[in-house]
Amino acid sequence: MPTPALSLNATSLDFGNIQVGQASLAQNLTITNTGTGTLTINAAALSGTNSGDFQLTGPTCSGATIAPNGTCVIGVIFRPATVGARQASILLLDNAAGAQREVVLTGVGVTGAVGLGTASFDFGNQPVGSQSAAQILTVRNPGLGVLKPGPVYVGGAMANEWILLANTCDGATIAAGVTCQVGIAFKPTAEGDRSATLNIVDTAAGSTHVIALRGIGVPPQPRYTESSMIVLIARCLGIARW
Repeated sequence: MPTPALSLNATSLDFGNIQVGQASLAQNLTITNTGTGTLTINAAALSGTNSGDFQLTGPTCSGATIAPNGTCVIGVIFRPATVGARQASILLLDNAAGAQREVVLTGVGVTGAVGLGTASFDFGNQPVGSQSAAQILTVRNPGLGVLKPGPVYVGGAMANEWILLANTCDGATIAAGVTCQVGIAFKPTAEGDRSATLNIVDTAAGSTHVIALRGIGVPPQPRYTESSMIVLIARCLGIARW
């Protein structure tokens, strides 16, 4: 009497590291009928705690009949909803001899992260109305996934006294282990202690990283024209009266 026999090309599928919220490339589970009779797949379904992170694509083979030496292919996609190891299974019910078949599915959800080179910048004394030299903030992605920093901006009541310069972080796609930079300068509008914050939105974590900014506005340096310098020198030499 002809009898079906089921063979699988894999007993497990590992998708490795996949960015949270993004879909992996499909991997295929191939069912082959190595018997002499018709193989019927009564059901092919996902099961397990993290089954929602996996998806069967194309014909799922559920309800399929497979002739001897024939095959049926199930496509599987991994789309992690959160960070960490995820696992599920494909359960196959069929008319071949043996127990229920189980194919284990594994993958890891990853994201980028924000690593800052400093927590604060102190610009020291700066004459009112003049712009300081730039200080550079280096942002590194120490995570396993891609980092996409959101808006980079200066906040606080005195935000107008700081100037964003070269900015390679805002809206960039930063791969794991790669850096971007933000330049910032201080231009006080009044004397005294001045403060603000440099803010970098972390789209992966849904939070904002804050770098403290501080500087002191001091009286502007006196400016001399060529004629006033000549007069000043003459007075110092006693040629002209004060």
